[in-house]
Amino acid sequence: MTQRSLGIAARLILAAGLLGASIWLLNEAVESGDLTGTLLNGICGGVALISFSVLAVPQLAEFAGFPIRRYLGRVFWPDMSEETPPNYDHARECRQLWRYKEAIEAYFRIVKFHSQEVEAYREGIETAFEAKTPQIAEKFCRMGLRRLRSKEDRDEVQRSLNVLVERAEALLTAQKEKVFDPLSRFE
Repeated sequence: MTQRSLGIAARLILAAGLLGASIWLLNEAVESGDLTGTLLNGICGGVALISFSVLAVPQLAEFAGFPIRRYLGRVFWPDMSEETPPNYDHARECRQLWRYKEAIEAYFRIVKFHSQEVEAYREGIETAFEAKTPQIAEKFCRMGLRRLRSKEDRDEVQRSLNVLVERAEALLTAQKEKVFDPLSRFE
């Protein structure tokens, strides 16, 4: 339980005790024949009832009002419940400006809200490779393979990852073969 929920539980338990005390004191006030006892029990019962109201009513109103608030929120503000998906333009602009981390986050947001967008997975994979983070590219690929419904889309995402991996491996082998040897000119 969180600290807030523990606080709410303690408040409600205290309020229930105060409600029971106020009912008992007000009942005693009505049944007692003594004026002083009636007055004292009535005042104490009223204070306990007011204390109950201060402690419990806000929490109970929040609990009772949540379904109504959620329903009215969906009726009157239907688009306010969800975050608007980011624009491809923002992700592509960040990618062109070499702000790869921000571009990758934008592609993750696109994928979060539009899980069937093959282009977002593909461009996310490409951006992750440009940022030299193949683990993130593999994560985009796994997400695409898991979330995309059509086999063609899944194959396209896998193909784009394979192409980039092959390209990276070819670059590495080309760099290994082009080792600079200063004495090679004199042979």
